Amino acid sequence: MEGYNAQDIRHGTLGVPLQYRREPTPWDLADPRFEVIWELIKRVDVDYRNGTFSGATGNDVCAVLAALDGGWV
Repeated sequence: MEGYNAQDIRHGTLGVPLQYRREPTPWDLADPRFEVIWELIKRVDVDYRNGTFSGATGNDVCAVLAALDGGWV
């Protein structure tokens, strides 16, 4: 996660389209990056661009992983 911080993620600067948020799979949960990202964003309110805010979830972690991997799952 070097070079990224919770503010980048919260403000959408990673460019994660909302339609790519999905439930974590067992493979996601086994990825060591999952826990690192979760620790960064678990206390962050996520703005879903429609004016609603919600606490970060595993779905948000999956979206960040997808953005970091350069593709969408």
